[in-house]
Amino acid sequence: MPATTPDTNEKPLTIYEVTRIIESKLTGQPGLLNIYVKGEITDFKVQPGSGHAYFTLADKDSGSSPKKALLKCTFFRYSSQQQNISFTPRAGMEVLVFGSISVYYQGGQYNFNAREIIEVGLGRLLIKIQELRIKLINEGIINPETRKKLPEIPRRIGIVTGLGTAALKDILKQVHDRYPHVEIIISPALVQGEDAPKSIVSALEEIAKPQWMCDVIIVGRGGGSPEDLMGFNDEMVCRAIHACPVPVISGVGHQIDHPVSDDVADVAAATPTDAAKLALPVIKEKKESLDMLFRHINNLMSNRFHLYKEKLLRIQEKPFYRNPEILIIDYYRLLDEKENRIKNALSGILERFKNKISRMSDLENIIEKRLMQGRNQFEQLSEKLEAFSPLATLKRGYSVLYQGDKIMNSIKNIHENDKITVRTFDGRLHAIVQSREIISS
Repeated sequence: MPATTPDTNEKPLTIYEVTRIIESKLTGQPGLLNIYVKGEITDFKVQPGSGHAYFTLADKDSGSSPKKALLKCTFFRYSSQQQNISFTPRAGMEVLVFGSISVYYQGGQYNFNAREIIEVGLGRLLIKIQELRIKLINEGIINPETRKKLPEIPRRIGIVTGLGTAALKDILKQVHDRYPHVEIIISPALVQGEDAPKSIVSALEEIAKPQWMCDVIIVGRGGGSPEDLMGFNDEMVCRAIHACPVPVISGVGHQIDHPVSDDVADVAAATPTDAAKLALPVIKEKKESLDMLFRHINNLMSNRFHLYKEKLLRIQEKPFYRNPEILIIDYYRLLDEKENRIKNALSGILERFKNKISRMSDLENIIEKRLMQGRNQFEQLSEKLEAFSPLATLKRGYSVLYQGDKIMNSIKNIHENDKITVRTFDGRLHAIVQSREIISS
């Protein structure tokens, strides 16, 4: 009997869509991102062409279950941590693997992308180191942007390491071979054991003091087991390197060793020998560079000398070189012309003033004539004003009657016994009205 199609309006999902949903649920989850997984390697294969490693992890002890849980893993050769694998992974080996869960589309299964493989014997130690590294990154102590620049030619170099060690001998040999003129200050320290961190910090703080005047400091030791190098994975040592006012080169162990001090230091060297190479120039190469620079400067100076010599020879051929007076003759002429112009301008000004002064001789007559005209006009105006003046009317026998300050032009407002003032031409009369008589007009 044929299967019936479900009665639904929902569109069926594609395999890709289902895989995407699974991926969104797994990838990036806090419990599946940047985690350590402990297990036993059941197989380990490396592709010759790509260099990618494929292996499977299983629980070493599955308890009463007859089947072991398996986890497919991939370790890409481009991983930044792959270079830190100091052993060859093989079946049956118990390891710690650091990475994150992802989904492999074509295989239709989840996968663990590994970025670091650690032998279980070293697991706790390396996890502790990694936790310190992350802590210092978050605090900004591990920060490439704050690293100090090394001096090109140091006058004095400080060394913090163990006395009589192979690392110190290697550094001193490089000093002798590359730049024997540099001054060396050694601050001995324990570089192994429980007391190593405190000793390294004390030695570094001492040699960084201004009185020793070090231009650069090398802190390091030779190779050894991870336990031997733990002094340079100590938080106290890392903070002391970061706080050092003098540029610090970390040179610890061999090529495969990478302690946290390398990340904190201003420059990380693979070995103590490489640290000395980074700190010191090769005196022979510097001499060659100086010789080349000297030749270059000498050529420049010689070219400039010949150039100015040719210019001087051309100047000597000019007429003014033998007769320098030629250079100032034109200026003499120019000065003469300026002098004549100034004299002519001053003469014109003086002549205009003379004319004005000569015209001033008639000024007295003109003023007297103007005064006579003004006096006649004033007298005429005075006569006109006097003719219209009230005083002229009073001279002809008229008077003005006041009551207080008010001029009275009618007796209607004046009563008997009122005080009045009579203004005549030459004075005032104060009187009291005894009687009044109204004359009709």
